[in-house]
Amino acid sequence: MCIRCETEKQLEEVRKFSRYLVIDTEDGGYRIIGIRSDAPADVIEEFVKWYRKNNRYENGRLRPADIARKMCVFQV
Repeated sequence: MCIRCETEKQLEEVRKFSRYLVIDTEDGGYRIIGIRSDAPADVIEEFVKWYRKNNRYENGRLRPADIARKMCVFQV
């Protein structure tokens, strides 16, 4: 997943989760690959909603929450 934060609103959304994000460096940039499992439950739920909103299928449908959760929560 690679999302460019072009607006202040997008940056603000990412900042909410910044303390718990798992970030990978790729091709000279950064990409958010998930959230840590030790994050509070409400932060994880908000992150999953944000992740689904920003990672839709090509036809525009949301990814199911259980798939998004499996892909983006990392055990620490």
